[in-house]
Amino acid sequence: MLERIGSIAVLAGLIISVVGSVIENQDLKTTGVLILLITATVAGYRFIKFHLTTPTSDFEGICIERKRLPTYYALSFRTGGEIYSGRASLRTGEGVKIGEKVRLKVKGPAILEITRL
Repeated sequence: MLERIGSIAVLAGLIISVVGSVIENQDLKTTGVLILLITATVAGYRFIKFHLTTPTSDFEGICIERKRLPTYYALSFRTGGEIYSGRASLRTGEGVKIGEKVRLKVKGPAILEITRL
């Protein structure tokens, strides 16, 4: 949901800025640029906060669920007594099969690396 709001804000900022340039209205152009700058600042803050406060962890698990979505794989692994669910890029997640034992390197909900054992 937050990604959609950010996308709408960027698109609105671009449209307002271009319309302000075309009709030569400096206030409209400035408003569009400010929307873009605020959106970029919030996105940058969230990105930096995620990378500074979320630790990277390594563990082993057995794949119990694999679902291919348009831009990523949703994977679930049984790790000892727990179940970890996360997202992997299409390139990272395509080699994993259900029932296969793997070593994972994760950061929050993102699976960074998958190594077969």
